[in-house]
Amino acid sequence: MASELKKQVVKGSIWSLLERFSSQAIVFIVSMVLARILSPTDYGTVALLSLFILFASVLIDGGLGLALIQKKEVSEMDFNSVFYCSLCLSCVLYIVLFIVAPYIADFYNDSILVDILRVQAITLLFASINTVQNAEIARNLLFNLSFKVSLISTITSAVIGIGMALLGYGVWALVWSQVISGLVATISRWFIVKWRPKLMFSFSALKPLFGFGWKMVIVNLLDTFYKNFYGVLIGKIYTKEDLAFVNKGQNQPLTIMSSIEGTLGRVALPTMSKFQNDKEKMVATMRKMIVCSTFFVFPLMTILACTAYGQVKLMFGEQWLSCIPYVQLACFQMALYPLHNMNLQAIAALGRTDISLVLEIVKKIFSIIVVLVAVRYSVMTLMVCMAFVIGPFCVMVNSWPNRKLFGYSIFQQLADILPTMGVCVIIGAAMYFVSFWNIHYLVVFTLQVIVGIVGYLLLSIAFKTKGIREILSIGGPGIISKFPKFTQPYMTRIYNNLELV
Repeated sequence: MASELKKQVVKGSIWSLLERFSSQAIVFIVSMVLARILSPTDYGTVALLSLFILFASVLIDGGLGLALIQKKEVSEMDFNSVFYCSLCLSCVLYIVLFIVAPYIADFYNDSILVDILRVQAITLLFASINTVQNAEIARNLLFNLSFKVSLISTITSAVIGIGMALLGYGVWALVWSQVISGLVATISRWFIVKWRPKLMFSFSALKPLFGFGWKMVIVNLLDTFYKNFYGVLIGKIYTKEDLAFVNKGQNQPLTIMSSIEGTLGRVALPTMSKFQNDKEKMVATMRKMIVCSTFFVFPLMTILACTAYGQVKLMFGEQWLSCIPYVQLACFQMALYPLHNMNLQAIAALGRTDISLVLEIVKKIFSIIVVLVAVRYSVMTLMVCMAFVIGPFCVMVNSWPNRKLFGYSIFQQLADILPTMGVCVIIGAAMYFVSFWNIHYLVVFTLQVIVGIVGYLLLSIAFKTKGIREILSIGGPGIISKFPKFTQPYMTRIYNNLELV
């Protein structure tokens, strides 16, 4: 049973990683093209409305999707009740957004936002239809199906976005690419996932799901509000361009981080939920996921931060150079996400949404106070505070309950990832030194990437960090062949003397 579950987890992780990397790679390429066609103002216009769309998206799911994943035994009545509940709620929310669109446009003094919001909100209807299909995929770790859906919808969205941008549709190229992507994803899931709704509904079936879900809704609403409300402030107090630079700066590290961390996060909840009654196995799973995710996330964020100038100039052009400091600040912020995510996933796996709710309230009260104070000075002051004040504070809060729930404190977690952090500091210093060389920026960029990747691998092998040992223990001897040939003898030696974390 344990062996079969391990195979499912590994297989699910691989497919989920493929899905995210493929879709994010396409999105990244498309964003490079669009960034050279569209202006920062076009991006800022769409970003102004992100809070309202995301808020409605959280409400539509109602936490019921997560409840379906977390619940051990799920009936057909559960699936159908959730489906119809989400569908009805999405219709209500669309009507609400349609009505309030003029007032939101007045708030920003931009009349075009009325039509944009009313069109964007159509994606809410598509999202509600897929609530059960997404839960079915996650429950059974069938991320190969999700990979197909994501690939189809992303490619379609790319074609629509670039085509409309070249035809001069401006901001509408971004809007319609999102809508078409949602439509295609919904149709694809409908054909790929075999579940179909039936004429069944029960409030009694929803009641226990709401018991788990309503707390998660508040948790997600607070998180969504915090992640996006500073954008509302920037768009109102400063300019659309400022908001566009902040968003573009955050998008690069967020794309990379979410591809890895999102993969483990999607697998973590259903996997750890299977160990609700065996906390020792849950801690072991949590520890492996923290070590493995930081093994990839830390060096990627380090390389991205140190090569920010070369990347932005090469990929988006000189009109976007103002986003470079935001890239670097976001890299530090995103590097902490493995600790954020795994601590919260472990709590959710126990069904302790009451704890999650309290944690979110504490974090958001502190964070909102810091944001409201910092935003009065400058956009840069705000982003510095988010990276170096709010981020570390939230990690401490998220990890606090697990000290008692599992006996896995933040200090133990830091001890597990400290060797990886140390290696990243060394390669970061080396890449920073290369940036001072007075040669073409593309040459500097290339050298920095080589120094970062090769240096990280060699130092990880030399110090036999927990990350490299965990990767080898999960992948087995066959994974060694995937590493560069010059490292394989050392990897083999490590594997033969392997000490599990």
